Amino acid sequence: MRVCLTPRVGGGGPASFQTRLQAEFGRLGVETTFDPRERPLDAVLVFAGTKDLPALARCRMDRVRVVQRLDGINWLYRVSPRSPLHTLRSVLWNWQLRLIRARFAEGIVYQSGFARELWERRFGKAAAAARVIHNGVALSEYPAERHSHDGTLLAAEANLDFHAPARGILRAAQRQFIQTRTLSRLSVYTRSTPEWEGEWARFDPPPETPGMRPRAEVQARQKTAALFLTLDLNPSCPNAVIESLAAGLPVVGFDTGSVGELVGDGGEAVKYEGDPWKLEVPRNLDAIGDAGRRVLDNWQDYSRRARGIAEQKFDIRRIAQSYLEALSG
Repeated sequence: MRVCLTPRVGGGGPASFQTRLQAEFGRLGVETTFDPRERPLDAVLVFAGTKDLPALARCRMDRVRVVQRLDGINWLYRVSPRSPLHTLRSVLWNWQLRLIRARFAEGIVYQSGFARELWERRFGKAAAAARVIHNGVALSEYPAERHSHDGTLLAAEANLDFHAPARGILRAAQRQFIQTRTLSRLSVYTRSTPEWEGEWARFDPPPETPGMRPRAEVQARQKTAALFLTLDLNPSCPNAVIESLAAGLPVVGFDTGSVGELVGDGGEAVKYEGDPWKLEVPRNLDAIGDAGRRVLDNWQDYSRRARGIAEQKFDIRRIAQSYLEALSG
C-alpha cells in the first residue's frame, strides 16, 4: 500500500504525530509520500486542510481514496481581538476545511469525540463515513513505570494564546503550587511573545520559560515532572496531554474540549465555571490547586493510571492500524 500524507506539517504537536504515524506505517510495510500528485497511490490522508485542491480533485478522478483528519474549528478570532489578516486567514481556513469535508473526503477521521460533536453540531453530519481516532504516541519512548518526580509543574504548548483565561489559570497555578511551595518550580514551554514576556515579569518567583524547544527536550521534562498543566481551551486532541500520560505524568486542567475525554482518571479535569467559548475566566480558579493536591497526595497511583490510559487508548501501533482501516475503506 502507498499512502500520501499531505500537507507536510511543519511543527508542534501535529508534526510530531505525523512523524510518528509515518514511522509506524513504515514499520508495517506501508510506503508514504508527501506529494498527492505522485502515482501509483492508494490513498491520501489530508491533515486538516490543503491549498492543493486540484491535486485532491485529480485523486478522486484517479480513484485514489481521500481521507480527511479533522481537529477543531477556528473560533478565537470571533471573541478575541485579532488583526484583519489573522481573521481573514482563520475564515479562509475554516472554509477550506468545510469544502474538503463536503466535496473531496470519502472518509473522515475526527481526533476526538469532542471534535466530532463540534463539527456535526455546527455543520451537520458529513456525507462520508466518519470515525474517531485519537492521536497516538510510541510508548517505548517513555518509561513503563515511574516512582518519583522532581517537583516541576510543567506546561507545554507551541502557541499559547495570550488571553484572560490562560493568564488567570497560570497565575492561580503559581499561587496554589509555587508560592505555597507545594511544588518547586513552574516551567512553561511555549513560543515567546512580548505579551507573555511581560506577564512572566509579574510572577514571583518567575517561571522557567525556555521557549519552544525540540520535542526531545520537552519529552525529557515530561519524564521527570510532577504534574502537567493543560492550558488550551476547547482542544480537540492535544498531543502534549497524550505524551504526558504516556510518560506517567498526571494531567491537571480545566475540563474543556477533549480534556476530560483524554485524561480520564490519569489526572484531574476540573469543571470550568464560566463559558470558555466567550473567554470567560473560570470563577473557580483555585480549584486547580485542590485538584493538583489530590493528585500529589496519591501521585504514584495517578502516575500508574496515566500510563495505563496511554497503553489502552493511545498506542501508536493500534492508532496506525485504525488509520489504515480508514484509508482502505
